[in-house]
Amino acid sequence: FVSIIITLFLVLCANAQSADLLKLIDKGEYVKAKTLFGQVFSEDTTSAEYFFTMYSYYIKSDNEDKDYLLAYEYLIKYNQVSKTKIDKSSIAREVLTDVYQSKDIDRFNKYIALTEDMPELNKEAKRICYQLAYDHIQQTQSIEDYKHFIQAYPDAPQREDAMMWLNENLLQEYVQSNNIDSLKSFAQTTSSDIYRSKALSEIDRLSFSKALKENTVDSYMTYIKEFPQGDYIRVAKTNIERVQYEILRTQNNITDMIAYLTTTPK
Repeated sequence: FVSIIITLFLVLCANAQSADLLKLIDKGEYVKAKTLFGQVFSEDTTSAEYFFTMYSYYIKSDNEDKDYLLAYEYLIKYNQVSKTKIDKSSIAREVLTDVYQSKDIDRFNKYIALTEDMPELNKEAKRICYQLAYDHIQQTQSIEDYKHFIQAYPDAPQREDAMMWLNENLLQEYVQSNNIDSLKSFAQTTSSDIYRSKALSEIDRLSFSKALKENTVDSYMTYIKEFPQGDYIRVAKTNIERVQYEILRTQNNITDMIAYLTTTPK
């Protein structure tokens, strides 16, 4: 890093104030340098001088404000606007090491975004990032965290395991809350045939439980109409006959009793 700064120092000497800043940075007088940033670059935050100066400031290992990832971002911007380019491949490797030591997922995501033109480093960063993110959600056991992981990292090799965990826990949550609407939505959206089948089975069970609780002809007919192949069809039909019978017993209507016997001979 130091050699790069020395090599390009003369290129920037045309701007005296920028050169003075670089001298302060090179001497390790970072506090003084930082106080001058706003003055020197008050109306100039898109030039090569600005980007290189900021890169030089944040890349210094003895600077309390050091931030190799931020420095690398400024370096990329410098290369985009300057005729003099800096080889960033070796620096990118050093930055990856620094990001790895931080174990910070957000920094990994930023590094991945900045190294799309470096396939090997990008792939390695993704591998580490995926594992860190997966380790995190395994610790939190949060449904929302699992949803975020699946959405944020569609290429992660851990995604299938995360999907299985999410399906299992969402199903349990909806079953425990007796939430039929949520189960229906889950069955429509899940990509797992196994958990779709489980959800439909629970919807069937809960729907019949609801009909059983109401214990009316209409409630059983609604169940039969919605689940013509349901697991409780025979019981529902039997219960309809039983409810009708109990109603007829209280009414003592001979005509209705004869009609009932005709339609339900058993």
